[in-house]
Amino acid sequence: MNKPVLLICLAFLTGGLALLSAGCAEEEVEEPEFKEEDLYAVNAYVEELTPVLLDVVPDLKGWTRDPHADEDIPFEYDEERREWLREHKETIEAVQDEHLNETFPEKETIERWEVVVVRGDREWLMEGGEVVEALETLNQFSDEITGTIEMILKYSGELDEEQSEEVLEVIERTEPVVAEVREAIFRE
Repeated sequence: MNKPVLLICLAFLTGGLALLSAGCAEEEVEEPEFKEEDLYAVNAYVEELTPVLLDVVPDLKGWTRDPHADEDIPFEYDEERREWLREHKETIEAVQDEHLNETFPEKETIERWEVVVVRGDREWLMEGGEVVEALETLNQFSDEITGTIEMILKYSGELDEEQSEEVLEVIERTEPVVAEVREAIFRE
Protein backbone atom coordinates (compact mmCIF):
# COMPACT_ATOMS: atom_id res chain seq x y z
CA MET A 1 0.00 0.00 0.00
CA ASN A 2 1.18 3.40 -0.67
CA LYS A 3 1.65 5.92 2.08
CA PRO A 4 -1.32 8.28 1.40
CA VAL A 5 -3.80 5.41 1.29
CA LEU A 6 -2.39 3.96 4.50
CA LEU A 7 -2.70 7.33 6.25
CA ILE A 8 -6.29 7.76 5.06
CA CYS A 9 -7.17 4.23 6.29
CA LEU A 10 -5.55 4.95 9.67
CA ALA A 11 -7.42 8.25 9.92
CA PHE A 12 -10.76 6.56 9.21
CA LEU A 13 -9.95 3.73 11.58
CA THR A 14 -8.95 6.13 14.37
CA GLY A 15 -12.02 8.31 13.79
CA GLY A 16 -14.25 5.25 13.75
CA LEU A 17 -12.80 3.95 16.99
CA ALA A 18 -13.26 7.37 18.59
CA LEU A 19 -16.91 7.47 17.52
CA LEU A 20 -17.46 3.89 18.61
CA SER A 21 -15.97 4.49 22.06
CA ALA A 22 -17.94 7.73 22.46
CA GLY A 23 -21.16 5.94 21.61
CA CYS A 24 -20.48 3.07 24.00
CA ALA A 25 -19.26 5.13 26.94
CA GLU A 26 -21.68 5.31 29.83
CA GLU A 27 -22.80 8.74 30.73
CA GLU A 28 -21.62 9.47 34.21
CA VAL A 29 -24.17 11.12 36.44
CA GLU A 30 -22.43 13.20 38.99
CA GLU A 31 -24.04 12.74 42.37
CA PRO A 32 -24.17 15.75 44.63
CA GLU A 33 -21.35 15.77 47.10
CA PHE A 34 -22.09 15.20 50.75
CA LYS A 35 -21.04 18.24 52.70
CA GLU A 36 -19.69 17.76 56.20
CA GLU A 37 -20.93 21.20 57.19
CA ASP A 38 -24.51 20.00 56.52
CA LEU A 39 -24.03 17.16 59.00
CA TYR A 40 -22.48 19.57 61.49
CA ALA A 41 -25.45 21.92 61.07
CA VAL A 42 -27.93 19.12 61.83
CA ASN A 43 -25.86 17.91 64.79
CA ALA A 44 -25.52 21.42 66.24
CA TYR A 45 -29.27 22.05 65.93
CA VAL A 46 -30.25 18.79 67.63
CA GLU A 47 -27.50 19.16 70.24
CA GLU A 48 -28.72 22.64 71.21
CA LEU A 49 -32.50 22.20 70.98
CA THR A 50 -33.01 18.88 72.76
CA PRO A 51 -31.74 20.01 76.18
CA VAL A 52 -33.77 23.20 75.87
CA LEU A 53 -36.92 21.10 75.47
CA LEU A 54 -36.03 19.03 78.51
CA ASP A 55 -35.47 22.23 80.52
CA VAL A 56 -39.10 23.25 79.98
CA VAL A 57 -40.51 20.24 81.84
CA PRO A 58 -39.81 21.36 85.44
CA ASP A 59 -41.55 24.67 84.80
CA LEU A 60 -44.49 22.96 83.10
CA LYS A 61 -44.75 20.82 86.24
CA GLY A 62 -44.67 23.91 88.43
CA TRP A 63 -48.39 24.41 88.57
CA THR A 64 -50.41 25.07 91.68
CA ARG A 65 -53.92 23.97 92.51
CA ASP A 66 -56.67 24.77 94.91
CA PRO A 67 -55.49 23.54 98.34
CA HIS A 68 -58.83 21.81 98.95
CA ALA A 69 -59.07 20.13 95.54
CA ASP A 70 -59.56 16.36 95.37
CA GLU A 71 -57.50 16.05 92.18
CA ASP A 72 -54.33 17.62 90.84
CA ILE A 73 -56.13 19.28 87.96
CA PRO A 74 -57.00 21.88 86.78
CA PHE A 75 -53.61 23.58 86.86
CA GLU A 76 -52.82 27.16 87.71
CA TYR A 77 -49.50 28.86 86.95
CA ASP A 78 -48.49 31.92 88.91
CA GLU A 79 -47.06 35.02 87.26
CA GLU A 80 -43.43 34.09 87.97
CA ARG A 81 -43.87 30.60 86.47
CA ARG A 82 -45.60 32.05 83.39
CA GLU A 83 -42.64 34.38 82.89
CA TRP A 84 -40.25 31.43 83.05
CA LEU A 85 -42.38 29.57 80.49
CA ARG A 86 -42.38 32.66 78.24
CA GLU A 87 -38.57 32.68 78.43
CA HIS A 88 -38.46 28.98 77.50
CA LYS A 89 -40.68 29.67 74.49
CA GLU A 90 -38.39 32.51 73.39
CA THR A 91 -35.33 30.28 73.81
CA ILE A 92 -36.85 27.50 71.68
CA GLU A 93 -37.76 29.99 68.97
CA ALA A 94 -34.30 31.60 69.12
CA VAL A 95 -32.58 28.22 68.67
CA GLN A 96 -34.81 27.46 65.70
CA ASP A 97 -34.19 30.88 64.16
CA GLU A 98 -30.45 30.57 64.67
CA HIS A 99 -30.14 27.13 63.09
CA LEU A 100 -33.00 26.79 60.61
CA ASN A 101 -31.76 29.41 58.20
CA GLU A 102 -30.27 29.43 54.71
CA THR A 103 -27.19 27.49 55.88
CA PHE A 104 -29.27 24.54 57.14
CA PRO A 105 -29.43 21.75 54.54
CA GLU A 106 -32.67 21.27 52.67
CA LYS A 107 -34.83 18.22 53.30
CA GLU A 108 -34.11 16.87 49.79
CA THR A 109 -30.37 17.09 50.42
CA ILE A 110 -30.59 15.27 53.74
CA GLU A 111 -32.81 12.54 52.27
CA ARG A 112 -29.95 11.51 49.94
CA TRP A 113 -27.51 10.98 52.80
CA GLU A 114 -25.86 7.64 53.35
CA VAL A 115 -23.00 8.58 55.59
CA VAL A 116 -20.80 6.45 57.78
CA VAL A 117 -20.62 8.29 61.09
CA VAL A 118 -18.02 7.62 63.76
CA ARG A 119 -18.69 8.91 67.24
CA GLY A 120 -16.27 7.78 69.90
CA ASP A 121 -15.83 4.05 69.48
CA ARG A 122 -19.16 3.61 67.68
CA GLU A 123 -19.69 3.61 63.93
CA TRP A 124 -22.96 3.44 61.98
CA LEU A 125 -24.56 4.25 58.65
CA MET A 126 -26.66 7.38 58.92
CA GLU A 127 -29.48 7.29 56.41
CA GLY A 128 -31.04 10.54 55.28
CA GLY A 129 -34.66 9.40 55.50
CA GLU A 130 -34.22 8.57 59.17
CA VAL A 131 -32.58 11.94 59.82
CA VAL A 132 -35.40 13.83 58.06
CA GLU A 133 -37.97 11.92 60.09
CA ALA A 134 -36.14 12.74 63.34
CA LEU A 135 -35.89 16.43 62.42
CA GLU A 136 -39.59 16.57 61.56
CA THR A 137 -40.44 14.93 64.88
CA LEU A 138 -38.21 17.41 66.71
CA ASN A 139 -39.72 20.42 64.94
CA GLN A 140 -43.31 19.26 65.42
CA PHE A 141 -42.74 18.57 69.09
CA SER A 142 -41.02 21.93 69.56
CA ASP A 143 -44.08 23.58 68.04
CA GLU A 144 -46.27 21.53 70.37
CA ILE A 145 -44.35 22.71 73.43
CA THR A 146 -44.42 26.35 72.35
CA GLY A 147 -48.13 25.96 71.59
CA THR A 148 -48.71 24.57 75.08
CA ILE A 149 -46.85 27.52 76.60
CA GLU A 150 -48.89 29.92 74.46
CA MET A 151 -52.07 28.30 75.77
CA ILE A 152 -50.91 28.72 79.38
CA LEU A 153 -50.05 32.37 78.75
CA LYS A 154 -53.30 33.03 76.86
CA TYR A 155 -55.38 31.89 79.81
CA SER A 156 -53.17 33.68 82.34
CA GLY A 157 -52.13 30.35 83.79
CA GLU A 158 -55.66 29.28 84.76
CA LEU A 159 -56.36 26.11 82.81
CA ASP A 160 -59.41 23.90 82.69
CA GLU A 161 -59.24 20.11 83.03
CA GLU A 162 -58.86 19.45 79.29
CA GLN A 163 -56.04 21.99 78.97
CA SER A 164 -54.36 20.54 82.05
CA GLU A 165 -54.52 17.09 80.46
CA GLU A 166 -52.81 18.52 77.35
CA VAL A 167 -50.01 19.87 79.53
CA LEU A 168 -49.61 16.49 81.24
CA GLU A 169 -49.40 14.76 77.85
CA VAL A 170 -46.65 17.14 76.69
CA ILE A 171 -44.75 16.59 79.94
CA GLU A 172 -44.99 12.79 79.56
CA ARG A 173 -43.92 12.83 75.88
CA THR A 174 -40.96 15.23 76.19
CA GLU A 175 -38.31 12.81 77.40
CA PRO A 176 -39.28 9.95 75.02
CA VAL A 177 -39.39 12.28 72.00
CA VAL A 178 -36.00 13.79 72.85
CA ALA A 179 -34.54 10.30 73.35
CA GLU A 180 -35.97 9.12 70.02
CA VAL A 181 -34.50 12.08 68.13
CA ARG A 182 -31.09 11.78 69.79
CA GLU A 183 -31.04 8.04 69.07
CA ALA A 184 -31.69 8.67 65.38
CA ILE A 185 -29.01 11.36 65.08
CA PHE A 186 -26.37 10.40 67.68
CA ARG A 187 -27.16 6.73 68.44
CA GLU A 188 -27.37 7.54 72.14
